[in-house]
Amino acid sequence: MSIDQAIKWAFIGLIGLVDLLLLMICPLELQWSDLLAPSLCAVFLVVMSLYYHHRGGESLVLCMVTLLQMGSYTTVVSVLIYAVTSLNFPMADPLLQRFDTLVGFSPQAVVAWTRSIPIINHCSVWVYLFIVPETMLTILAISFLNRRVLIEQFMSQFMIGTAICAVTGCFLPAAGPAFNHGIAPADWQQPYIEHFLALRSGETFLFSWRGTEGLVTFPSFHTAWAIMLMLVWRQQTRLLSVPIGILSVMIILSTLTTASHYIVDIIGGIGLAGICAWASHRVTEFSYHPNGQPRRLAVPFLQELRLTSGLTRPSNQ
Repeated sequence: MSIDQAIKWAFIGLIGLVDLLLLMICPLELQWSDLLAPSLCAVFLVVMSLYYHHRGGESLVLCMVTLLQMGSYTTVVSVLIYAVTSLNFPMADPLLQRFDTLVGFSPQAVVAWTRSIPIINHCSVWVYLFIVPETMLTILAISFLNRRVLIEQFMSQFMIGTAICAVTGCFLPAAGPAFNHGIAPADWQQPYIEHFLALRSGETFLFSWRGTEGLVTFPSFHTAWAIMLMLVWRQQTRLLSVPIGILSVMIILSTLTTASHYIVDIIGGIGLAGICAWASHRVTEFSYHPNGQPRRLAVPFLQELRLTSGLTRPSNQ
């Protein structure tokens, strides 16, 4: 196993351990039966990665392992975000709204204008929600191109960014402009608000992976996420970097036109993207050789096992 992969799996395990500790003090119950489908999906990805590794299809192995990490991490970090929200720290909406007022930004006016023009409203919602399939397509495309360092950096940025957002969501919980300004939420926004308020009510909340919602407003992870995807494609190809860049800008703007974020959330999201990019490059420098080859984790027991099984032959001295 490479050092980069070991760091990611250790981080996933650490978040899972924090989840278990928080579940002891939070009014949050997990619907464990929901884990059946993700578990079967994880087993499938493991089997396919081993199969393609045996067949020499390393690009497919990279794709399967990345999807496995993405699924495993989003599972544990979703529990973390819900758990810290239930800790019920004071609401940060008044503080975040103050910046909107300072710069003269009115969420009510922006949303009213957006909804008055159906095509703009539909486009705004579409680009806001498109970031998830865009991420899956990016993972598939970059993996098939066998750009290992690039996809590993993106995964590092994604994991670091969501972890930071979970921490800020604990100490600066916010319901968002739609709820705070009395704007009628769209159908896809309603579950977010309902979950947020239910978690803060103090009553036991039954967590289901099938109905999870993003619960963090500051900083805007949507903004950081869009920038991360833009950076991936910018390093891969100039041909697609321009349209992906335009799409990323539209995603960032849609966080305002859908009343999902305050202005200061966007500024925080841009800063978060910079922190994640810097941190991911430091991880790459530590876990990869200068020639771009991954450093391997030296585990004596596994090395002896591979030698005795004939998988690796010792070099002649």
